[in-house]
Order: sequence, then C-alpha cells, then structure tokens
Amino acid sequence: MVSVRVEGVANEVRTAFESGKTRSLAWRRSQLKALQRLLYEEEEGMFRALKQDLCKHQAEAYRDEASIAHTCPQSSSEFIPPPL
Repeated sequence: MVSVRVEGVANEVRTAFESGKTRSLAWRRSQLKALQRLLYEEEEGMFRALKQDLCKHQAEAYRDEASIAHTCPQSSSEFIPPPL
C-alpha cells in the first residue's frame, strides 16, 4: 500500500532530522546539489507532466518551475533561522 511506504519514508526522514544529521552545512549543501541534479536530469519529464496536467507551455513551465535549478543558492553559508 502507498500509505505504508509514505509512513516508512516519513519515519526515516524524521529519524534523520532528530539525529541532528540535517544541521550540518555540508549535508544541506549536498541535498541542494542532489536536488539541482535531479531537476536537470528530469527536466524534460517535468515539462511533459506540466503540459499534460496543467497545459503549461514549456517556456511557461521553465519560467515558473524549472528555473529554480539555475538560481538555487550553492554557496550561501548565511544562517537562516528555523520557522517559528
């Protein structure tokens, strides 16, 4: 079942967070780089899905969705406080 898999992933992520693993700047940078790589690698599939689901033209999809991969901060070490 999908809900069982979601619960498993949620528990895994919660455990990683509670362990303090996510506090490391190196870990956060690695996650941003992995996300950026995913966005680049799956860009065409994302464009197809946005066209099929929302009738978005590729230029519109790039402007609204995909351009984040090109503007993602890579070297910011500025402390960003957690939300309240």
